[in-house]
Amino acid sequence: MNDKKRKYIQENFKLNEKSLDELSLFCLFLGTDKYAVWLAKEYKNNLNIISDSFKEKTKKIIDWAQSTKPDIMTMIYDVANEKSDAWHLKLFEESKGKINSKKATDNRIVYTCSDNEHFFYSLNPSDLKTEGELMGNCVGTNPTYGNKLRRGEIIILSLRDSKNQPHVTIEIDKFTAVSGQIQGKGNQQPIKKYLDIITEFGIYAAKDSMSEEELTELKKLTKINKRK
Repeated sequence: MNDKKRKYIQENFKLNEKSLDELSLFCLFLGTDKYAVWLAKEYKNNLNIISDSFKEKTKKIIDWAQSTKPDIMTMIYDVANEKSDAWHLKLFEESKGKINSKKATDNRIVYTCSDNEHFFYSLNPSDLKTEGELMGNCVGTNPTYGNKLRRGEIIILSLRDSKNQPHVTIEIDKFTAVSGQIQGKGNQQPIKKYLDIITEFGIYAAKDSMSEEELTELKKLTKINKRK
């Protein structure tokens, strides 16, 4: 959050330094401070909105706001959340039955899974609209993702099957290698089958920094019998 916005929030909402720091960190997590004033207004009434238990719900609201440009300053948190849920549900319903007609480009397949059926595909900014339409999520409607991808701040991976149909969208911070989001269709948690595949990919990605004992224990969790 820039100093000018921080000062404005402090003067208008009387937040203490600790609260301002927490709000700044949350804006960093969002990748934008565009809605910091609205967040401050609602944060003053409910300190939980940027807590771990509300984190994903609040992020979905900001995704909705960035995608649809509502007059969010006139809304309380619960109203914004209802509108966000309705919009995300509409995206999910519109995604049903859609098929990806494009073929995967081999040099963007970052990992082929041990089942030889699924793979992780690195997305370009031009892929995001299609990914969002097929997955029923806002990765294609919220410009923040494309902007961060173009600036080289994040990597977005799509877990796909042999027909090039996406099943999970994953956002990874390029500097920390931490996953910002792991979303199944309609922004739902991926089913266990795909969570196991993601764990397999995690083992592959971390293999150089883990001992054989740690890798063996991780493999047991998902019944992975071999490592790529």
